[in-house]
Amino acid sequence: MGDQAVLGWQYNLFGNLDMVWLKEPDTSAIEKIVRRELDIPETVSYTVTFLAEGAFNKVYDVQYGPGKHYIMRIAAPVQPQLKTSSEVATIKYVRQNTDIPIPTVLKFDLVHDNELGFEWMLMEYLPGPKLDEQWRFMTWPKKELLVREVAALFMQLFQQRLPTIGNLYMNKNQQFGQGQDVELVFFWEYHLEFKVPRGPFSSSQEWLRASLDLQLQAMDHPAEVISEPYDDSDEEAARNESLRRTTWIKDLDQRLIELLPRILSADEPQIFTLHHHDLHGNNIFVDANHELSGIIDWECMPTVPLWVACEIPKFLQTLLDRDVPPDPNWYSTKILEGSSKDASDGDSNHAPDNEYEADNVELYYDRLEGHEKPKLRTLFLEKMQRACPEWVEVYQNNKAKAGLVEAVAALGNNWQTWLVDKWITAVEEHGFAPSISNMARTYEQAVIWDNRDGWFDGAMAKAAEEQGIDTYTAENADTSSDDETSDKYELI
Repeated sequence: MGDQAVLGWQYNLFGNLDMVWLKEPDTSAIEKIVRRELDIPETVSYTVTFLAEGAFNKVYDVQYGPGKHYIMRIAAPVQPQLKTSSEVATIKYVRQNTDIPIPTVLKFDLVHDNELGFEWMLMEYLPGPKLDEQWRFMTWPKKELLVREVAALFMQLFQQRLPTIGNLYMNKNQQFGQGQDVELVFFWEYHLEFKVPRGPFSSSQEWLRASLDLQLQAMDHPAEVISEPYDDSDEEAARNESLRRTTWIKDLDQRLIELLPRILSADEPQIFTLHHHDLHGNNIFVDANHELSGIIDWECMPTVPLWVACEIPKFLQTLLDRDVPPDPNWYSTKILEGSSKDASDGDSNHAPDNEYEADNVELYYDRLEGHEKPKLRTLFLEKMQRACPEWVEVYQNNKAKAGLVEAVAALGNNWQTWLVDKWITAVEEHGFAPSISNMARTYEQAVIWDNRDGWFDGAMAKAAEEQGIDTYTAENADTSSDDETSDKYELI
C-alpha cells in the first residue's frame, strides 16, 4: 500500500484518482546524500534545485564545478523496493543489450529508512531539451532522421526475448532475472493488499486475468481519499452514483474475463519482449542539432507479449490528421519570422505580441503536427518493414489482442469506461472493435466538428478495413444514439 505517512489519494477534475505527496523530500537531506555519495569535499559548494515531478517521482538538479551535473530522483513508496530495483535493472539491461542512449544510474538506495525517508536514484544528467519543446523548431529532414533512429532503436528492443511477463531484477551477482510485475494496476490505491498473482506470468491470459481479478477486488475496497469527487450537499445522490458505477464496472470486468479465452488462444506461442510503452515527447531528449540524445522514464516497464510491444510511439500520435498543411499567413506573422529560430535562443522579437496571437501560433503548430505526423508514422512503419518485417506482421495481425489489453487498462478510467462498454459490446456482437484510443480519437474529432451522429459506425468501418474484415456493415451496428450513450455514462 505504500507508506501512508507520505502518500495520499485525491480525485482530479475527471473523477480519477491521483497520488499526492503528503510529505515533501527534505532538501537538506538530499544535499547530505549528494555530498556523501559523490564524495564532494566540504570546501566545495554545490546546488540542489527542484526540477520536475513525474507520476511517482520528484526530480532534483545537482550541479557543482565545471561539467559536474547530475539528477537525483526521489521515489514515492508506491511499491517499496521493487519499483526502484526493477527500474535500475531495466536501465542496466537496456544499456547492455541495445544502443538506446540512457543516463547511467550512479548510486541508489532501495529502502526508505534513511535520512531522506524515501528511496532514491542518483543518475547522470542528460543534456539537451525535451523533444516536445523543440519539435516545432526542427526541420523536416531532422524529424525524418529522428523517426528513423527511434525505429532502429525500437527494433533492438523488440529483438530481446524473455521467458515470462514480469519486471527485470538483478541478483547479488549482477545477473538478470524476472520477478513481480510492477505496473500501475498492481500498486494503485490499496492494490498491494489484494491477494492476486503478481508474476512473473507464463501467459498473457494469466497476466490479464490477474489484472481483472484485482480490479474486481478494488471495487469493493475503495481508497480513502483526501477529497471526494461529488458535492457533499447531496450525499445520497453521491452514494447512489457510486453504487451504480461500481455495479457497472464489475459487469464490464466479468465480461472481459469471459472474452479472454475467445481472443487469446491457450495454444499459441507465448513470446515476450521489453517495451517502452510511454514514449511521448517529454521522455525523448534531443541535442543542439535536434538529434536524439536520450530516452528516459524506464520505471514500471514489465516484459510484455510481442503484440503489446508493436505499437506506434506516442510522440507520433495525433488527434486530428490533416491532408493539407496549414498556411502560416492565416495564423501569425510570428510563425514566419521565427520558423528557423530555436526555442532557447532568447530572441523575444519572435514571441507573440498578445494572447490572441499566442493562441493562433499554438493552433498553427497543432495543425501542422496533424499534417506531418501521419507522414512520419508511415515512415516509421516503412523503416520497421525493411529492418524488422516480423514487427510489422505482429502489428498488423493482432489488433484484437492489443485492443483487449487497452480495454483492460482503460476499465478504471472514469471517462473511458463507456468506451470500454462499447468495445466489449462490439466484440461480443461482431467479433472485432476499434481500439479504445481510436474510439476516443474518433469521438473527440466528432465533437470538434460538431457531428457526433454515426461516429461509432465510422470507427467500426475503419477498424474492419484495418483488420481485413469484409462482413461488417453499418446496418449491423449498435443503432442506439451515440450522444445518448455518452451522456448516460458521463460521470463528470
